[in-house]
Amino acid sequence: KAPTTAVPPVPIQHDNLFKLDVDYMIWWDVRLEDELLEAPMWLADDQVHRGICFMLKLDCCEEEERRLMQEYCILQVWFMAEWLAMEWSLVDAGKRLYYDLHGCRTYLTQLFLDWEVKACYIPQVSEMPVHWGPTPADLASGLCFHHQASTDHVFR
Repeated sequence: KAPTTAVPPVPIQHDNLFKLDVDYMIWWDVRLEDELLEAPMWLADDQVHRGICFMLKLDCCEEEERRLMQEYCILQVWFMAEWLAMEWSLVDAGKRLYYDLHGCRTYLTQLFLDWEVKACYIPQVSEMPVHWGPTPADLASGLCFHHQASTDHVFR
């Protein structure tokens, strides 16, 4: 026999049983005991409830930031290896191959300019060498090439 002050539990819907979220009724800690206890703060206080939701969102954002920092570091290491391979290839290239490789180098510079402008605000996980990619002269040349390519259609 239940006490007179007992509140019957809310029936659990089987369709949503595995789609639990903070608002789901299964988390409502209503007891069947004799004594009247205060409801937990996360259940009774909307500010606490919203605070928990914001803390969970903050945790997700911080986790995403850590992943972005790792991906940025991996991207830099990949680009550094590609750039060094390109530089070594240009040193050993003959006249015919040099032109094609120089075009690939220009493409790599463009690729660097495209993502570095967007990713430069991401903090680095580890220190990179001072010169790990295109030199300032390469970047200036790449910017000129990019500007020329973007305005060629206007003058044709």
